[in-house]
Amino acid sequence: MNLLKEFLEWSRKEGNISLSTMEMYKSDIRDFRKFIGKIPFEDITEKEIVRYIEFLKGKYQERSINRKFTSLKQFYKYLLRKKIIDIYPLENIVIGKVDNKPGEMLEWGEIKAIYEACEKSPKGKRDQLIIKILCETGVLIVDILGMKLSDVREKEFKYFTILKNGKLTLVQLEERTSKELKDYVEIDRKSLIGDMDSDYIFYGLSRQNFRSRFIKAGEKAGIEREISPNMVRNTITQDKERSKDKSGEGLTLLEKIKKQYISIGIGDD
Repeated sequence: MNLLKEFLEWSRKEGNISLSTMEMYKSDIRDFRKFIGKIPFEDITEKEIVRYIEFLKGKYQERSINRKFTSLKQFYKYLLRKKIIDIYPLENIVIGKVDNKPGEMLEWGEIKAIYEACEKSPKGKRDQLIIKILCETGVLIVDILGMKLSDVREKEFKYFTILKNGKLTLVQLEERTSKELKDYVEIDRKSLIGDMDSDYIFYGLSRQNFRSRFIKAGEKAGIEREISPNMVRNTITQDKERSKDKSGEGLTLLEKIKKQYISIGIGDD
Protein backbone atom coordinates (compact mmCIF):
# COMPACT_ATOMS: atom_id res chain seq x y z
CA MET A 1 0.00 0.00 0.00
CA ASN A 2 1.55 3.31 -1.12
CA LEU A 3 0.04 5.81 1.31
CA LEU A 4 1.74 8.83 -0.24
CA LYS A 5 0.47 7.98 -3.72
CA GLU A 6 -3.05 7.39 -2.38
CA PHE A 7 -2.97 10.69 -0.49
CA LEU A 8 -1.84 12.64 -3.57
CA GLU A 9 -4.51 11.04 -5.75
CA TRP A 10 -7.19 11.77 -3.14
CA SER A 11 -5.98 15.38 -2.79
CA ARG A 12 -6.14 15.86 -6.54
CA LYS A 13 -9.68 14.51 -6.76
CA GLU A 14 -11.17 15.93 -3.58
CA GLY A 15 -8.95 18.74 -2.42
CA ASN A 16 -9.23 21.18 -5.32
CA ILE A 17 -5.53 22.05 -5.03
CA SER A 18 -3.05 23.35 -7.57
CA LEU A 19 -0.30 21.37 -9.27
CA SER A 20 2.31 23.36 -7.34
CA THR A 21 0.68 22.38 -4.03
CA MET A 22 0.64 18.73 -5.12
CA GLU A 23 4.36 18.95 -5.87
CA MET A 24 4.94 20.58 -2.50
CA TYR A 25 3.10 17.78 -0.67
CA LYS A 26 5.03 15.11 -2.55
CA SER A 27 8.42 16.72 -1.90
CA ASP A 28 7.78 17.48 1.76
CA ILE A 29 6.42 14.04 2.63
CA ARG A 30 9.25 12.32 0.76
CA ASP A 31 11.70 14.35 2.86
CA PHE A 32 9.90 13.11 5.97
CA ARG A 33 10.05 9.56 4.61
CA LYS A 34 13.86 9.84 4.33
CA PHE A 35 14.08 11.11 7.90
CA ILE A 36 12.00 8.34 9.49
CA GLY A 37 13.70 5.58 7.51
CA LYS A 38 11.92 2.23 7.62
CA ILE A 39 9.29 3.23 10.20
CA PRO A 40 5.84 2.92 8.54
CA PHE A 41 3.91 6.19 8.25
CA GLU A 42 1.07 4.71 10.28
CA ASP A 43 3.39 3.87 13.21
CA ILE A 44 4.73 7.40 13.63
CA THR A 45 4.15 8.99 17.04
CA GLU A 46 4.33 12.53 18.37
CA LYS A 47 7.91 11.81 19.46
CA GLU A 48 9.11 11.27 15.86
CA ILE A 49 7.30 14.39 14.65
CA VAL A 50 9.00 16.51 17.34
CA ARG A 51 12.38 15.02 16.43
CA TYR A 52 11.75 15.86 12.77
CA ILE A 53 10.85 19.48 13.55
CA GLU A 54 14.04 19.85 15.60
CA PHE A 55 15.97 18.41 12.66
CA LEU A 56 14.33 20.92 10.29
CA LYS A 57 15.25 23.84 12.57
CA GLY A 58 18.90 23.05 11.97
CA LYS A 59 18.52 23.19 8.18
CA TYR A 60 15.65 25.46 7.16
CA GLN A 61 14.16 28.86 7.79
CA GLU A 62 10.92 29.27 9.71
CA ARG A 63 8.80 29.71 6.59
CA SER A 64 10.03 26.44 5.07
CA ILE A 65 9.51 24.59 8.36
CA ASN A 66 5.92 25.82 8.56
CA ARG A 67 5.28 24.69 5.01
CA LYS A 68 6.65 21.21 5.64
CA PHE A 69 4.64 20.98 8.86
CA THR A 70 1.48 21.95 6.97
CA SER A 71 2.12 19.18 4.43
CA LEU A 72 2.49 16.63 7.23
CA LYS A 73 -0.73 17.84 8.88
CA GLN A 74 -2.67 17.35 5.67
CA PHE A 75 -1.17 13.91 5.12
CA TYR A 76 -1.94 12.66 8.64
CA LYS A 77 -5.44 14.15 8.58
CA TYR A 78 -6.00 12.04 5.47
CA LEU A 79 -4.72 8.90 7.24
CA LEU A 80 -7.03 9.63 10.17
CA ARG A 81 -10.01 10.25 7.89
CA LYS A 82 -9.41 6.95 6.10
CA LYS A 83 -9.07 5.16 9.47
CA ILE A 84 -5.52 4.08 8.64
CA ILE A 85 -4.47 5.56 11.99
CA ASP A 86 -6.46 5.96 15.21
CA ILE A 87 -4.42 8.73 16.80
CA TYR A 88 -3.45 11.98 15.08
CA PRO A 89 0.26 12.39 16.01
CA LEU A 90 0.36 16.15 15.40
CA GLU A 91 -2.55 16.96 17.71
CA ASN A 92 -0.48 18.57 20.48
CA ILE A 93 2.30 20.03 18.37
CA VAL A 94 2.32 23.77 17.74
CA ILE A 95 5.04 25.65 15.92
CA GLY A 96 5.39 29.40 15.62
CA LYS A 97 3.45 31.23 12.95
CA VAL A 98 5.37 33.14 10.32
CA ASP A 99 4.74 36.85 10.20
CA ASN A 100 2.68 37.92 7.21
CA LYS A 101 5.54 39.72 5.53
CA PRO A 102 6.86 39.69 1.97
CA GLY A 103 8.76 36.56 1.00
CA GLU A 104 12.54 36.65 0.96
CA MET A 105 14.14 38.16 -2.10
CA LEU A 106 17.33 37.71 -4.05
CA GLU A 107 19.35 40.75 -4.98
CA TRP A 108 19.66 41.31 -8.71
CA GLY A 109 23.41 40.81 -8.42
CA GLU A 110 22.79 37.43 -6.78
CA ILE A 111 20.46 36.41 -9.59
CA LYS A 112 23.12 37.32 -12.12
CA ALA A 113 25.74 35.34 -10.16
CA ILE A 114 23.47 32.27 -10.07
CA TYR A 115 22.78 32.64 -13.80
CA GLU A 116 26.49 32.80 -14.60
CA ALA A 117 27.30 29.87 -12.29
CA CYS A 118 25.09 27.47 -14.28
CA GLU A 119 27.16 24.71 -15.84
CA LYS A 120 28.40 25.06 -19.41
CA SER A 121 26.30 22.33 -20.96
CA PRO A 122 22.87 21.88 -22.57
CA LYS A 123 21.42 21.44 -19.06
CA GLY A 124 23.13 24.63 -17.96
CA LYS A 125 21.75 26.52 -20.97
CA ARG A 126 18.30 25.18 -20.11
CA ASP A 127 18.66 26.36 -16.51
CA GLN A 128 19.77 29.80 -17.65
CA LEU A 129 16.80 30.05 -19.98
CA ILE A 130 14.41 29.17 -17.16
CA ILE A 131 16.01 31.76 -14.88
CA LYS A 132 15.60 34.40 -17.59
CA ILE A 133 11.93 33.53 -18.06
CA LEU A 134 11.44 33.66 -14.28
CA CYS A 135 13.02 37.11 -14.15
CA GLU A 136 11.16 38.39 -17.16
CA THR A 137 7.66 37.19 -16.37
CA GLY A 138 7.40 36.71 -12.61
CA VAL A 139 5.34 33.53 -13.12
CA LEU A 140 5.61 30.42 -10.96
CA ILE A 141 8.29 27.86 -11.78
CA VAL A 142 5.53 25.25 -12.23
CA ASP A 143 4.08 27.42 -15.02
CA ILE A 144 7.41 27.46 -16.84
CA LEU A 145 7.95 23.72 -16.46
CA GLY A 146 4.43 23.26 -17.84
CA MET A 147 5.15 25.16 -21.06
CA LYS A 148 4.10 23.19 -24.13
CA LEU A 149 5.84 23.08 -27.49
CA SER A 150 2.58 23.14 -29.45
CA ASP A 151 1.50 26.27 -27.55
CA VAL A 152 4.66 28.34 -28.09
CA ARG A 153 5.09 27.24 -31.70
CA GLU A 154 1.55 28.37 -32.45
CA LYS A 155 2.46 31.75 -30.91
CA GLU A 156 5.83 31.94 -32.73
CA PHE A 157 7.71 31.61 -29.42
CA LYS A 158 6.58 35.10 -28.42
CA TYR A 159 3.99 34.05 -25.83
CA PHE A 160 3.00 31.09 -23.72
CA THR A 161 -0.23 30.29 -21.91
CA ILE A 162 -0.73 29.75 -18.18
CA LEU A 163 -3.78 29.12 -16.02
CA LYS A 164 -4.21 32.06 -13.63
CA ASN A 165 -7.19 32.42 -11.29
CA GLY A 166 -9.03 29.81 -13.31
CA LYS A 167 -8.50 31.64 -16.63
CA LEU A 168 -6.08 31.07 -19.50
CA THR A 169 -3.61 33.97 -19.60
CA LEU A 170 -1.05 34.89 -22.25
CA VAL A 171 2.47 35.65 -21.00
CA GLN A 172 4.72 37.66 -23.30
CA LEU A 173 8.44 37.05 -23.78
CA GLU A 174 11.06 39.60 -24.70
CA GLU A 175 12.36 39.30 -28.27
CA ARG A 176 15.77 38.05 -27.18
CA THR A 177 14.30 35.48 -24.78
CA SER A 178 11.88 34.36 -27.48
CA LYS A 179 14.83 33.67 -29.79
CA GLU A 180 16.73 31.80 -27.06
CA LEU A 181 13.68 29.65 -26.35
CA LYS A 182 13.38 28.79 -30.04
CA ASP A 183 17.12 27.98 -30.24
CA TYR A 184 16.85 25.75 -27.17
CA VAL A 185 13.94 23.83 -28.69
CA GLU A 186 15.66 23.40 -32.05
CA ILE A 187 19.22 22.71 -30.83
CA ASP A 188 19.72 21.73 -27.18
CA ARG A 189 16.40 20.10 -26.23
CA LYS A 190 16.92 16.95 -28.31
CA SER A 191 20.25 16.23 -26.62
CA LEU A 192 18.44 16.23 -23.26
CA ILE A 193 15.30 14.23 -24.05
CA GLY A 194 16.60 12.05 -26.87
CA ASP A 195 13.89 10.41 -28.95
CA MET A 196 11.22 10.94 -26.31
CA ASP A 197 8.10 12.37 -27.91
CA SER A 198 6.75 14.92 -25.42
CA ASP A 199 4.91 18.20 -25.85
CA TYR A 200 6.48 19.61 -22.69
CA ILE A 201 9.40 21.87 -23.56
CA PHE A 202 11.28 21.07 -20.36
CA TYR A 203 10.31 17.40 -20.29
CA GLY A 204 12.10 15.41 -17.60
CA LEU A 205 12.84 18.39 -15.34
CA SER A 206 10.77 18.42 -12.15
CA ARG A 207 10.21 21.40 -9.89
CA GLN A 208 12.27 19.74 -7.18
CA ASN A 209 15.11 18.91 -9.58
CA PHE A 210 15.30 22.49 -10.85
CA ARG A 211 15.26 23.77 -7.26
CA SER A 212 18.21 21.49 -6.47
CA ARG A 213 20.15 22.71 -9.51
CA PHE A 214 19.31 26.34 -8.67
CA ILE A 215 20.64 25.89 -5.11
CA LYS A 216 23.79 24.19 -6.44
CA ALA A 217 24.43 27.13 -8.79
CA GLY A 218 23.89 29.49 -5.85
CA GLU A 219 26.48 27.62 -3.79
CA LYS A 220 28.91 27.78 -6.72
CA ALA A 221 28.26 31.52 -6.91
CA GLY A 222 29.20 31.89 -3.25
CA ILE A 223 25.72 32.50 -1.85
CA GLU A 224 25.68 30.96 1.62
CA ARG A 225 22.08 31.59 2.73
CA GLU A 226 19.13 29.36 1.90
CA ILE A 227 17.73 30.21 -1.54
CA SER A 228 15.00 28.96 -3.86
CA PRO A 229 13.69 29.78 -7.35
CA ASN A 230 10.59 31.33 -5.76
CA MET A 231 12.79 34.10 -4.38
CA VAL A 232 13.23 35.36 -7.95
CA ARG A 233 9.47 35.82 -8.17
CA ASN A 234 9.50 37.62 -4.81
CA THR A 235 12.16 39.97 -6.19
CA ILE A 236 10.00 40.76 -9.22
CA THR A 237 6.86 41.29 -7.13
CA GLN A 238 8.49 43.52 -4.55
CA ASP A 239 10.49 45.53 -7.07
CA LYS A 240 7.27 46.18 -8.94
CA GLU A 241 5.64 47.44 -5.73
CA ARG A 242 8.59 49.70 -4.95
CA SER A 243 8.56 51.13 -8.46
CA LYS A 244 5.06 52.58 -8.07
CA ASP A 245 4.97 56.35 -8.17
CA LYS A 246 2.76 58.61 -6.08
CA SER A 247 -0.18 58.22 -8.45
CA GLY A 248 -0.07 54.47 -7.87
CA GLU A 249 0.95 53.68 -11.45
CA GLY A 250 4.13 51.62 -11.43
CA LEU A 251 6.49 50.60 -14.16
CA THR A 252 5.17 47.66 -16.11
CA LEU A 253 6.89 44.39 -15.37
CA LEU A 254 8.57 44.33 -18.78
CA GLU A 255 9.84 47.88 -18.33
CA LYS A 256 11.30 46.92 -14.97
CA ILE A 257 12.98 43.83 -16.37
CA LYS A 258 14.43 45.75 -19.29
CA LYS A 259 15.91 48.21 -16.82
CA GLN A 260 17.39 45.42 -14.71
CA TYR A 261 18.77 43.58 -17.75
CA ILE A 262 20.66 46.73 -18.69
CA SER A 263 21.82 47.18 -15.11
CA ILE A 264 23.19 43.70 -14.44
CA GLY A 265 23.53 42.25 -17.93
CA ILE A 266 21.81 38.86 -17.55
CA GLY A 267 22.60 36.92 -20.68
CA ASP A 268 25.05 39.43 -22.13
CA ASP A 269 28.13 38.00 -23.76
